[in-house]
Amino acid sequence: MTATFDSMIRDLRPADPLEIVFPDRISNQARRMVGLFPGSMLYAVKCNPKPQMLTALWQGGIRHFDAASIEEIALVRGLLPDAVIAFMNPVKPRAHIGAAWELGVTIFAVDSQAELDKVLTVSPETVIVRLALPKGAAGRDQSGKFGVPVEQAADVLRRARPHVRRLGLTFHVGSQCADPAAYAHAMELAAQAELLSGVGVDVVDVGGGFPAAYLGYQPPDFADFVAAIRARATGKDVWCEPGRALVAGGEALVTQVVGRKNDSLFLNDGIYGGLSPDPLTGHRYLARTIKADGAGETARTYPFRLFGPTCDSWDCLPLPYDLPEDIAEGDWIVFEGTGAYAGALRTRFNGMGSAKTLIFAG
Repeated sequence: MTATFDSMIRDLRPADPLEIVFPDRISNQARRMVGLFPGSMLYAVKCNPKPQMLTALWQGGIRHFDAASIEEIALVRGLLPDAVIAFMNPVKPRAHIGAAWELGVTIFAVDSQAELDKVLTVSPETVIVRLALPKGAAGRDQSGKFGVPVEQAADVLRRARPHVRRLGLTFHVGSQCADPAAYAHAMELAAQAELLSGVGVDVVDVGGGFPAAYLGYQPPDFADFVAAIRARATGKDVWCEPGRALVAGGEALVTQVVGRKNDSLFLNDGIYGGLSPDPLTGHRYLARTIKADGAGETARTYPFRLFGPTCDSWDCLPLPYDLPEDIAEGDWIVFEGTGAYAGALRTRFNGMGSAKTLIFAG
């Protein structure tokens, strides 16, 4: 596949960034994860909302989607009319709750009595209460913004119970979590909230945070997380909301070197474009070069600083990348594993940042 891919890039000679989607990789990953998980798997749309990504996930067996906005809901509903969509942002505008209801959404997350009151202005079938977790050791901590402590979660559960057919608890252990035990500990807190509430909980949604592989980092297998979750499921309907683990490996970013100055390379994309997750997560992508002249990579490499195209000096990847020492203007750098958040976080700072999407079947 590499030779075919490289030939395609040399034929296209892209001068703008290219986001390459690999539908088969995405579908295969979804199929494997859905087969392992003992409940409903909701894809976190925010991670990568490309239509090509969503349809590939559907082909892989994903039927449930975690949406954070009315825009994401409308996108999924228009593309996949039979999808089950959950509005999992715990704090939502009132108008968007009604609009989501009109689009067939009956599952809503809340993290306070005030948010529950807003959701009850429609007739939700399922309400999921977001539980706050203590700061953990995940790659990107998700505590602090959403969720309520066990005692308050129990109160919201108690108040919600008479109004809904299904009631649940959810949490987020943090993005790029490498410890399966973190899910087990969070499920124990959920069990405490249910016990304290005195009402039955039907659903335990373990959220997202499942890790993906990056340069120099190989995470635990998804099956290890499933084993920890399954051991504490205790007869509940168990959900999860993966994003990164499903789609990170399903996309690559092709950038071009527009200039070289000693050990610095200037690219046509950077942290305000498709490379923003690099400094945010602390993980680096697997990178390789495609020589514009058709030559192969040289064996000798050098640690280059990589700068993006904007006028901002901060537009620089925090750590150097080892690349062939003869890399030159016009060569391309392929960053593998950019399917998670890279495209979704693009900006148009300095009027730059746009990228084309290409589907690579094979």
